Parts: sequence; structure tokens; C-alpha cells
Amino acid sequence: MKDDRRLIEDFIPIKEISAESAREKSIRKGHISTLHLWWARRPLVASRAAVFASLVAAPENYQKRSAYKKQMVELCKWEAGEETIAKARRAILEAQKQRLGLPEETKLEDVPPPKVLDMFAGGGAIPLEALRLGCETYAVDLNPVAHIIELCTLVYPQKYGQKLAEEVEKWGNWVIEKVRAEIGDLYPNIYLHPSVSSTKAGKDSHPLAFSSMGVEDPHPLAPSPRGVEDPHPLAPSPRGEEEQDALSKLAGRYREVSQELLERARELRKNQTPTEQILWECLRDRRLGGAKFRRQHTIANYIVDFYCHDARLVVEVDGLIHNQQQERDENRDRWLMQQGLQVVRFKNEEVQESLDRVLNRILDYLNLYQNPQQTSLFPDTNPLSSLPSPLGEGPGVRLTPVAYLWTRTVKCPNPACGAEVPLVRQTWLCKKSKKYVALKVIPNYETLRVDFEVVEASTAKDLGFDPAGGSTRGNSTCRHCGGTVDVKHVKQEGIGGRIGQQLMAIVCTTPGAQGKTYLSATDYQQYIPDDKAILERLEKLCQKENLTTPDEPLPPY
Repeated sequence: MKDDRRLIEDFIPIKEISAESAREKSIRKGHISTLHLWWARRPLVASRAAVFASLVAAPENYQKRSAYKKQMVELCKWEAGEETIAKARRAILEAQKQRLGLPEETKLEDVPPPKVLDMFAGGGAIPLEALRLGCETYAVDLNPVAHIIELCTLVYPQKYGQKLAEEVEKWGNWVIEKVRAEIGDLYPNIYLHPSVSSTKAGKDSHPLAFSSMGVEDPHPLAPSPRGVEDPHPLAPSPRGEEEQDALSKLAGRYREVSQELLERARELRKNQTPTEQILWECLRDRRLGGAKFRRQHTIANYIVDFYCHDARLVVEVDGLIHNQQQERDENRDRWLMQQGLQVVRFKNEEVQESLDRVLNRILDYLNLYQNPQQTSLFPDTNPLSSLPSPLGEGPGVRLTPVAYLWTRTVKCPNPACGAEVPLVRQTWLCKKSKKYVALKVIPNYETLRVDFEVVEASTAKDLGFDPAGGSTRGNSTCRHCGGTVDVKHVKQEGIGGRIGQQLMAIVCTTPGAQGKTYLSATDYQQYIPDDKAILERLEKLCQKENLTTPDEPLPPY
């Protein structure tokens, strides 16, 4: 052939290929990008187009160019079928036969396939597509990571076939189970009842609330009706039934209480704080969801602010004093949780300024108890046993944490403020068609930190805030006073060892279901991993395996 001009030198449908390449980024199942991330991986459809267009001759006229365009648009789709691929292979072999000057009667199966050499194969996209199009392919890369990726992408699947996939799944699950056995207790599962988890993003939803109350206007503060024939499912149990479980002996109506602790509880009831009074007016007399709450209730040697025995729920309202006794509160909460109780804490400011939100959160733990006769989202279980377990055990919707999203923090340089400033650039969690999820940053003037709220909307505009309005070029803005925290101050705090950290959100998956669930760290403090326990486990591992953590000094800034 005197004129060996190729299709890639004449024309390729760039617009259509670019659209498919962009769409390919959202494809996970079956894509080689899930094998290992590679920073310069080429889109598969673009690589397929480049290989095909490099191996077939340029069109001789407009009609052939139009035919090639139609063929390439079909070929460069992720869903390209076997017939489309086979047609492309035949076109490549026809061009190869002409290029080699083989007789016209030579069958295509007798034509030697073209050889493709990629000297810088990287993630293996180009040689993979050359193989798909029937070429004799060679791939080389100096990077050992790229070489392993190429072996797993190009060589091993052809060499071992389906058995390789089965072995990878088998040993992958083995590794996961071994890891879960060794460190799974440090990152426990999270159990939520459906009224919380069905939102997938922490939005308020109470599908079972007030369904059996018989109230025309189901306001959360409306008192429950009197004179019903059947006892309310949250009514105190008869003494004979209540004494059957160990928790009742600690927290039930007929528990044993020392006289001193009893007098202290009575004193606290007489001298409730203004914030406790506000919340008590909403909880007393079964006003919230018909649940029976007790105030300043004794549990073993502790006195909790509010307690619902049948729902195993402790509600605490924290004033400023609790900022100075966080470790004590954590130890107490941990003990209460070990007894099977759920502990929910609110700051004074939350009750005073966001009472509806506080009541909605409490309702989240009560909704499944409104009516045991009602069709349950868990039809095979007793609704009274479906309370989410704070220890990651028990019935409910099981969520598996897969990521904990943290942000670094520094103290605001404004001496009149001193709040913790998150150094986060943006708070996007999900950006998909009709599903936009992000964290809203809310200043908490009592703790001088920020709270994070998960917000979901069908469009980015409907979120009501800009998730990308965070740090820019290292400069941040204090959410409390509005002052500027410049990059120079951040670096000085880092050199001085004064950089803090704060958990923003927990990303979870649901076994057997697709998609992710995003939980605000502000609302799920009890699931934050224990740093001390993690460090202790790490130290034991280092001693056992004779390992050392990297501690080389950094060069001076």
C-alpha cells in the first residue's frame, strides 16, 4: 500500500467519545478503575477509539466517513455488544490484510492480527482495549505498581479465567473477616430503626409517628388521649413483668435506691435549670409521642435528666459545666450503654433555639413503639425490641461504617472569640442527578465549635447553602465571629503543635443494599472511634511484629 493514511488522521467523532468518557467516570461495576486507582488512567472508550482509528484506513469518500462515524459511535459505548466488537475486529483484519498485501481470497481468520506496543502502559487502558479488538498486545511500564496493575488487568484474567475471579472473592472475603476479627470492635456497626435510616441522609422522617394516636392534629406537643381501653405500649409494665429483666432492677419503677441518692434526685427536680424546664414541659404527661418520661431519674449510682424506661432512652441536657467534665460524662455514658441504654445529649442552646429539632431526634427513638399492632417495617420482630443499640448490637437497620470524615481545626486568632475553626475546603458528600448531599456547618456558641448537619436536596440550589464555601488557598473564615483565619496563622499553629481535629460525618453502607448512608458526627458522637483504644492496639501490634511508626523529623518550614 502506497497510501497508508489511517482513520485517526482523518476523522473521529470527538464529541460523542468525550460524552461517553465523561459518563464512564460514574461506572464502578466491571471497570478496571475499581482494581486500583491510577492517576493517569485513560478512559476505556477513548482508548478503544484510538486503537480502532489507528488500525483502519482513512475513508476514501464522504459515504465511508459517515459509515465509520456511525460504527465508532456504537463501538465507543460502555454497553457495546459482542456483535459491535466483532464487527470492529473484522474491519481491523480487513485493513491488516490490505496492509500486508495478502491475496483477496485469504480468510480473515488466517490474517495475522496487528501488533500493538504501549511503552508507557500505566493503568493498562490502551492495551486492554487493543486486546478487546483482537490485537497482539505488548505493554511495558517502569513503575512496579503499574506493572502489577497490567498483570492483573491483561495477563491473569486470560491465563486463569473464571477461577481467578472465584479465588479473588474467596481470599478477599478471608482478609476482610480477619481484619474484622482483629479491629472490628474498634469500628462497630451502627443500628438504626427505619425512621432514621430510610432518609439516607439524616433528614427528619417519622413514618410511624402518631399513627395510632387518634388525634386530628398530630402536633408533637399534643397530649395523648385518655380513656383508651388498651394500655399504651409505652405505659409502665406491671411489677411482675418489669422485674423480669436486669435493667429493671437498675432503672425500673421498683429499683433499689439509696436514701441519699433519692434525696439528691428530689432536690434536682425542685431546682431544674430553665432549659430542663423547657424540655420537661414537652416530655411530661406523655406529651411527646405518648412516651412515659421521668425526670431526674436514678439509675444505679447515677441521676439522669430524663428517662423513658420502655424505650431504654436517657436524655441529657448539658450546660457549660459539662465542657469541663467531658471525660467523666463519656465514662458515664459508656457504662449506661453497656447496660443496654441509648444516651442522647443536647446542649442548652439546642433546646433553647432548636426545640423542634431536639424533639424530632427524641421521636426517632420512640416511633417504633407507637403501636405494636401497626404493620412494622420489621414484621418478624417485636417493635418494642427494635431500638437501635448504641453498642452496635441488636435488631434494626445495620449500617457498616466505611469512612470517617475528619477535618483539621485551629483556634480563631480573634482574642474575643477563640472558637475552633474547621479547615475544610468543601463539605460535599454526594453530587448525583436529583441527589445532592452535603454537610451544613453550624456554629455552636456554647461549645465554641461547629456542628455538622447532613442536608439532602434534589438540586444543589435547594440545599440552601454553598458546600464549597470553605477554606480557599489555606485561608479560612471563623464561623462564629466571621474573622479571617489566614494561612500564616494556620502554619504557625501547626508548627506550635496546636492543630486540632473534629469528626464531621460517618459514611456507611447497608449490607445487601446499594448506596451510602451519611450520618452527622454531631448526632452520633457515641460512634466516634476511641483514639486511646486504637493507639493501644497499634502499640501492641508494633511490639509483636517489631514495627515502628514513622517519626522522622520534618524539615524546617
